[in-house]
Amino acid sequence: MQWRNNTNVLSILNLALLGIALVIIGTPAQGATYYIAKTGNDANACTQTQPCLTITRGSKVATKAGDIVQVGPGTYSESLTLTTSGTSAGKITFRGHDGTGCPVVSNPDINSRGVRPAPTVTMNGFTVSASWIKIDCFNTNGNGVLDITAANIHDVDVVNNYSAAGAGGAVGVYINDTLTLATSAQNIYVGYNFISGGGYGVLQKCRNCRFEYNEFFQMNPGTSGADGDYARIFGYDITFYRNYMHGNDRNLCGGSDCHIDCFQTFAYTADYPAYNITLDSNVCFHASEGIMASNEAKLAGFHDWTVRNNLFAHAPLNYYGAQCMIISDIPNVAVYNNTCADSGVVTYAKTTTGYHRNNIHYNVGTYLAYRAIDGANVTADHNLLYDPSFKFSSSGDIVNVNPLFVNASADNYQLQSGSPAKDAGAQVSLTSDILGGTRPVGAGYDIGAYEYGSLTSAQPTQPATNLSATVN
Repeated sequence: MQWRNNTNVLSILNLALLGIALVIIGTPAQGATYYIAKTGNDANACTQTQPCLTITRGSKVATKAGDIVQVGPGTYSESLTLTTSGTSAGKITFRGHDGTGCPVVSNPDINSRGVRPAPTVTMNGFTVSASWIKIDCFNTNGNGVLDITAANIHDVDVVNNYSAAGAGGAVGVYINDTLTLATSAQNIYVGYNFISGGGYGVLQKCRNCRFEYNEFFQMNPGTSGADGDYARIFGYDITFYRNYMHGNDRNLCGGSDCHIDCFQTFAYTADYPAYNITLDSNVCFHASEGIMASNEAKLAGFHDWTVRNNLFAHAPLNYYGAQCMIISDIPNVAVYNNTCADSGVVTYAKTTTGYHRNNIHYNVGTYLAYRAIDGANVTADHNLLYDPSFKFSSSGDIVNVNPLFVNASADNYQLQSGSPAKDAGAQVSLTSDILGGTRPVGAGYDIGAYEYGSLTSAQPTQPATNLSATVN
């Protein structure tokens, strides 16, 4: 009996030690905080009472997992190249706020998340040549927020920043697209930023990357015929979720031939794939094409695209006719519950296969709302097709009835209570709508990006910060 009791005691002690070890493993490293202020001096120790003067100095002393460089308000004539990495235990963080969150200003636009970041720190942008880095709440003074140019960079977070470039200016977020796929960036998170102007909003080749709650406004390539996409996509396991892309016009691209798409990819070489791509709950206005995804070279790395709950409206920008989506030579696409308003036809071409269900096509400007051409094999049903100038004929869809948006002229494409799109959709693998509200509500799925009776607004104003996990 005594031996058994000792064993129990030892077991309890071992379990206790194991629990402590798990807590240590599951808790992010708590590093030092280094302070930067316009009243500081780089000869100081970068403490709260003796701050340093430059962000560059802060980057030299913040070298351990969990370290924070906290930058006080003001303008810093610096562009930083970061070369020191954090670890999996904790990122090295550069933040332009005091830890209580980035300041914001109200944005009454119904399709925005309600606010824009309003950083009080202005500097000239970051080139990241290190991993386990976080960049939070900076105004980059007309430069891009982020350049990742080095190989094998991973685990970088970019949140709450403001970038407003001029005509033909810097890319908002550049993740080196010239690297080999095997050495391209991975595990990159870009969220809650405001990016305006420049040649592109996002130009990237990456693996396991997520872009969410960003606002991309008035891309400005500056010359006629130039590309100025909100997002150009290469890589795999990439998600764009609840971004707002809007504000372009012909005057921003030389006044004539605009090539501005919300999402674009194309078959460049075999090392530029685009697969396992999810475009979910984004709002795309003022583009030549909402999606231009072309694999005419028929490369093996183009497949498995999910396009769901998105709103596309207000095209064309060019003179030869825009389209809501062009998807060519991409097998296994799932296009569910999108709303295409005033934005042209959806085209599937050549070897594309997949499904086109529960989509609203409104004022498409042509007698075709969607089409499969040159051998594409796409199953389409339970869509709603309406244009007052054309009569549609489709046995599997609802045709020639107004979807009854709340106020399309004010960009409110939610459904009225009497909408024929209510409960009329096919059952698909969706649990939420464009606002994050529950789907379905009522007797069945609604057609289009919005589910009637779900949330009318579900836009968060700030990302979650300082997340940690403790295992007991």
